[in-house]
Amino acid sequence: EIKEVWAKHKENRVAKTGETLYLLKDRSPAVQSESVRFEMVTKRGLKAEELSVRDLEWYQTKDGIETSLDNSGKLFYQGNIPRANSLSYGVRGGVPNMGSKQIDIDFVDHYNTTYSRINPVVSGFINVLFNDKIKTIKNYLPGGIDFDATHDISEQQYNAEDDNSNYIIDYENSSYSAGIIAGVEVPIPGLAYQVPYVGTLGGYIGFSANLSGQYTLERSKKNTETDFTTTAHNFGPTGTLCFELGAKLDFLPGVEEITLDAKAYGKACLVFEAAMEINEGTSDRFTYDVYFNPLIGGISGELTVAGFELFKQSREWHVFSKVEIANGTLDIK
Repeated sequence: EIKEVWAKHKENRVAKTGETLYLLKDRSPAVQSESVRFEMVTKRGLKAEELSVRDLEWYQTKDGIETSLDNSGKLFYQGNIPRANSLSYGVRGGVPNMGSKQIDIDFVDHYNTTYSRINPVVSGFINVLFNDKIKTIKNYLPGGIDFDATHDISEQQYNAEDDNSNYIIDYENSSYSAGIIAGVEVPIPGLAYQVPYVGTLGGYIGFSANLSGQYTLERSKKNTETDFTTTAHNFGPTGTLCFELGAKLDFLPGVEEITLDAKAYGKACLVFEAAMEINEGTSDRFTYDVYFNPLIGGISGELTVAGFELFKQSREWHVFSKVEIANGTLDIK
């Protein structure tokens, strides 16, 4: 007697009798069908060699029309299912009692789009605040001080087949980040040398500060559910304060419209990192880490022609391990 039918799409994407196997319809233009294996489970554990063609019949039902499949007499059916309309697969037969079981295949439209949880007025205000206000602070700073402010808003909605169930998962991911960085390089008096046919080599002392933060909200739900569940909700501020000592080579200082320089340096930084995990119905968790990087080595190069940046590369490495100052976790009710 037939107990149930399983539909196996991938290793852990399995639906059983009474469940529906959900597949994405428009996942990729290059993928027009999906391979699914249907397996029959019997109550007394029949083996394939105990069956004959007359014992079992596999069939497909689409738009109310039933079609026999060329796999009768076997405990399974392997087929390529067109990514089109919903349909069902089943098997009938049994020894000594006749019966039938079937399982539904349902196709869900794929989507991947941006959306906005932020009111357009608020979003516009943030853009004006950063682009027209904060970034212009550098116009009022003394010469030689670098200043920049950045922000990013990323909001995305999409769905995907769950690798561990028969469902499609709907996702809503939002990420908002902002940062401010300021720095200055001061030439060391008496440490400037003209290198013939090359440029000017000089030493400098640098100071820099960086403050940034990122807010993330991730939600998901099964395609059969109405309400989303929060899977990640956190905010993380980060701050660094660095002292830098290095040597800088300005190539061809007399050539107009071309700026080419390279530098090698060592720096020490005080770093603060934190994360606030916001939990619904339970305590929020705040973790922090304050540490000192005693020595970081670095090299960088930059080429600018007529105001256009053509090349900019840098690399840093930690010469010594960081020195912990304070770290911990706080549960906030």
